[in-house]
Amino acid sequence: MKLMDFVSEKTIDPELEGKNKSELLSRMVEMLHQAGKIENPEPLLKSLLEREKIMTTGIGRGIAVPHAMNPEAKQLIIALGRIPGGADFESLDRKPVYFIFLLVGPPESSGQHLRTLARISRLVQHSQFVESIKKARDARAILRILAEEDAKHTG
Repeated sequence: MKLMDFVSEKTIDPELEGKNKSELLSRMVEMLHQAGKIENPEPLLKSLLEREKIMTTGIGRGIAVPHAMNPEAKQLIIALGRIPGGADFESLDRKPVYFIFLLVGPPESSGQHLRTLARISRLVQHSQFVESIKKARDARAILRILAEEDAKHTG
């Protein structure tokens, strides 16, 4: 399984803007809508915000990995958002988030969803990968960095 199977340049925003978790997630869901990945953004946004009420997905070190299973997603989708100035995501370490790795999938994909979430979690532990993405110029560069890192850890 490769993460590259679920992400595209259209689902990457290197200049994501938002002051807080709600605004950031709303913009990311709208990005998925604009990319033609989901039809109706509202149910997915609601699912993501409900998930965040259980426990924040701001895992620390400037990274958030929000995720949800929702019928709006017809297949597994990954979206990436880089917040150059950082934003409050109510992270576990109480520090701003600079990078969001969003995973959504249909309810029937729970096994694949969990495996992909685990793969993302392992990938973001590589500090050089995160630093490279923080410095990338645009969505195409972020996609290239992700593809290179994904290829190193496929298996």
